[in-house]
Amino acid sequence: MPTCLDDLQTVLEEIRDALLLALPDTGWLTWPAPVISQPSAITISNTVIAEYRVIGGMMDARLNLVLGSAGSSGNSIVLSGLPVQPQLNTVGQVLGSGFFSFAGTIYGCFLTPNGSGGVVFAYGAAGGGVGENPSVAIADGDSVYLALRYRVEVA
Repeated sequence: MPTCLDDLQTVLEEIRDALLLALPDTGWLTWPAPVISQPSAITISNTVIAEYRVIGGMMDARLNLVLGSAGSSGNSIVLSGLPVQPQLNTVGQVLGSGFFSFAGTIYGCFLTPNGSGGVVFAYGAAGGGVGENPSVAIADGDSVYLALRYRVEVA
């Protein structure tokens, strides 16, 4: 025998399905110009994946890059050239996660706005971004893998 909760569940599922049909889905689009800096721009030697999509005010992005020049240790690694600006640009807000591979060492990190239109690959609770803490430098051949998801800025 159905209960009130079963009826509510059915109604909520119908509302969800209707909203998903009504929300625009851009499909996966090419991320035009991701930029990695430490502190100056790093050459990207191979873009394996650089794509994003926007569904219902949320942006999802996937990035897999092979880097082709060196950075400078003691400086945070910054990703800029975001395809769509986040709704909030608050330093410390977690927008997504990713991995950096430095000479075979993989650092899992989260991405947070740097307050200047880019995001920093933050690592642990010690503060600073990867490159600053821990102090490592991007080298030719290093890789970056990330997934981002955040609410987009509404005009």
